[in-house]
Amino acid sequence: MGQTGVGEPDVHTEVPDVTVTLTPGGEETQREDAAAWFNEDTLGLPSWVRPTGEAGPEWLTGGSSSEDSGVITNILVETHEHDTTYTRIISLPDGTVTTEIVTCRRDNQGRITAYSIQKTRTESTSVTTTLHSEPPPQAAIHADGGWTELEYEPPQPPAVRPDPELDAQGNIYNGEMLMEIRNESNNLVGYTVATIENGVPVRYSNPVLGRYIAVTTYVETLENGLKKLTSTKTTVVRRESDSKSGSVSGGYRTVTGWMGQVEDGSSFDPGTLTTFLPGVANAGDGTIILNKDLYNRPYVLKEYNASLEQHFQWLGEYGLESAIRIKADDVDTWQPHQFVLQGADGQKYYVYCSDFEVSPAAGAPYNMQRLEDADFIEHEDKLRAIALNGYWGVANTGSDPSTPSTGSLDAFRQMLVEANIVTLEQSAQITDGMALAATQAAIWYYANSGSTRLSPDDVVGKYYQGGSLFSVTEAGKKEIVNRIYQYLIGMDGQKADAGNTLLTKDDFAKEIRLTVHEKETGTEKYNTDIGVTMTIIPDNTTSSLVVYVMAGAEQVAAFRLCGDASGDDQKQIGKAVYNGDGSYTLKGVKLASGISVTLNLTGTQNLQNGVYLFHCDVSDIFPNGSQTFIGAGSASQAVDLSIHFGFTVADPVVTFVSSDTHVEMEEICWSAYYFTYSEDEKEKYGDVPKTGDHSPIGQITLATGAVLSLAAAFFFRRKEELV
Repeated sequence: MGQTGVGEPDVHTEVPDVTVTLTPGGEETQREDAAAWFNEDTLGLPSWVRPTGEAGPEWLTGGSSSEDSGVITNILVETHEHDTTYTRIISLPDGTVTTEIVTCRRDNQGRITAYSIQKTRTESTSVTTTLHSEPPPQAAIHADGGWTELEYEPPQPPAVRPDPELDAQGNIYNGEMLMEIRNESNNLVGYTVATIENGVPVRYSNPVLGRYIAVTTYVETLENGLKKLTSTKTTVVRRESDSKSGSVSGGYRTVTGWMGQVEDGSSFDPGTLTTFLPGVANAGDGTIILNKDLYNRPYVLKEYNASLEQHFQWLGEYGLESAIRIKADDVDTWQPHQFVLQGADGQKYYVYCSDFEVSPAAGAPYNMQRLEDADFIEHEDKLRAIALNGYWGVANTGSDPSTPSTGSLDAFRQMLVEANIVTLEQSAQITDGMALAATQAAIWYYANSGSTRLSPDDVVGKYYQGGSLFSVTEAGKKEIVNRIYQYLIGMDGQKADAGNTLLTKDDFAKEIRLTVHEKETGTEKYNTDIGVTMTIIPDNTTSSLVVYVMAGAEQVAAFRLCGDASGDDQKQIGKAVYNGDGSYTLKGVKLASGISVTLNLTGTQNLQNGVYLFHCDVSDIFPNGSQTFIGAGSASQAVDLSIHFGFTVADPVVTFVSSDTHVEMEEICWSAYYFTYSEDEKEKYGDVPKTGDHSPIGQITLATGAVLSLAAAFFFRRKEELV
C-alpha cells in the first residue's frame, strides 16, 4: 500500500507470480497482469452509500424510497458486469432537486479499481403563462417599452395505475395512490405517486411541482400603424455540480527466461559394479551334473591385458551351462550358458549372452552401458524384466522361506507357482539347467542378432551328454521349460527406475519451471521457486545427491534430493520438495534479475538390481568384435551434472488518473411568439391569444431553444435592474 499523492486515495498493489517453463537450449517469455485497487476508506464516499453499522461501513445493496414532510428521497442500486452505480435523488417542495451518483468498478475480487462521485443541485422554473396586452399592476416596466412579470404554474397531477386493491375500509391495500405535497402555508405545491404494498407506502415517485416562469412582453407600433406584440416565456435552470473520479491500473509483469544445455562431469567407477554371483560353480571338467541338468564346460583362460583402456575383459571363462540345448530354425543344439567377465581388479561379473549369432572372442575388452542407452535394443523393458526376474544360480541364503534370495532357483520356482505357471509339485521338478535354458532362450528371443529367430512356443532342443553325444530331452522337462519360456517372454516389461538406472545428462533438468515471486525488501533479489523435472528419480535409501544453486560465483542455496540429511542444518542444506510427478521444487531461492544461475547436482548414486549391456567395439585387434552380454547387479557412480539458466524481470508500473471539478451554470429554456393587431381588433377580440391558441388574425411564430451560461448571466443581471 502506498500514498498516491497529497489528498488522493491510498492504492493497494499486488504483483503477480510469473512462471516460465524452460527446456535445454530454449527461451520463454510470460506476462501477467498486476492488480491495483483503492483503499475504500480513503475515497471520500458519501455515508449513504456505505452506512456505518455494528460491523463498520457496509455497502448499500438495495434501493429505497422515503417521504418526510414533502421531501422525497429515492435511492437506486444498479449493477452491470463489474460496474455498480448508486443513485440518490432528493426532491424538496420548493423545486430543488439534489442528485448524487456514485459509480464503482470492481475487479474479480471485488476491489475498487475506478470510481466517480457526482453531486448536482438543480433549481428550475417552468413555462406556460397568459400574456397581457396591458402590463399588469405587478409587472416590471422596461425603459424601452414592454414589461416582465413572474407567474406561477400549478402542478399537473401525474397518472396512477387504475383499479387498486382496497381493504375492508375502502383504503388502498395494494396499488398506487396520488398524494399531495403542501408547503408550510398548506398551499398545494406538488404531487407524488405512492406505491402501496400490504397497506404500507414502500415507494414514492419523484414529485411533480408547480413552477414559476418569467414572461416578458414588448409592444411596438409599426410604420403601417399596426401594433406588434412580442412575448417571451423563459424557464431558468440553475445547476451547481461537484464531481471527482479516479482510476488505477497495475500494469503487468514480464519475465523472460533462458536455459542452456546440461553438462555431464559424472564418472562411473566400474569397480563398484557387482553382478549376481552363482552359488553353483562351473567345475570346467566336462562332466554332467544330471540332477541339476548342468554341464561343466572346460575353458582355458587368457591373461588380463592391462594395456587396454576398458575395465572389463572376457578371458574365455564360462559360467553355468545347461545340458538342455536350445532349438532355433533347423538347429537344435544352441548352447545356453553364462559367461564370466573379469575386471582390472580381478573381480568377476556373471552375464548372459545377448547375441544369438555372434561368437565370443577370448581376451576381448568390454565397455558397459545402461540397457536403455543401447540404440540397437528394441525391447529393453522386456529384457529388463527377464534379467531381473530370471534365474542366475544365486544361492538362497535367506532365513525366511517366503523371501528367497533374488536370482536363486528357490525364488524362480516361487515366482512361477505364484503366477500359476506350474504347480507346487511341478516346481520341485525344475532344475538349475531347466531354469537357465528358459532364461537364456527368453533373452535371445528379444535381443538376438542375425536372421535366426526363436519360436515363441517351442525352444527346447536336444539334451547334451558330453563329447559329441546328444539325446532327446525328456518330454516332462521339455513341457515345463517351454511353459517357463513362454511365461518369461509374455510377462509385462519393466521400466527403468531409481534402483537400476544411472543418471546422465539426459535425465537431469529435462525441464525447469521458474516461478518469480515478490522482490525481497531492500534488495534487488526476487524470491523464486525452481522446479526441476528429472527422468530418473534417485533412490533415497541408497544414493546421496545435493543440488547447489550458484548465482554467478556465489552459492546462494543448496537442497538435498536424497540421502542422509543428519548434518544438513549445519551445512545450510535444505530439503528439495518431491512433487510425485518426476520433479523437485527448490523453494525460496533469492535470485537477481539478469544473473546467470547454475544448478549443480553432485553426490553419489548407488544402484540396486540394475541391468547393463557389455559390448566390445570393433578394433584392429578384434576386427570381428565379440558377443554382447547382458548382466544384472548393483553399482554406483559419482554424479556431477550442471545446467545454466537465467531470467529478467520487468516489474509493473502503477498508473493513477484522477479528476476533481466544480461547475456552476444556468440554462435558459425559452419560447417566443409575436403577432400584429390594430386597436380595433384588440377591442373586438379582447386579450391576445394564449400560448398554444390559434389566433384568428395575424401571424403567430413559435420558436424554442436554449441559451447557456453567458446569456443566462446577462438575463438575470438585466432582471435585477428592472424588477
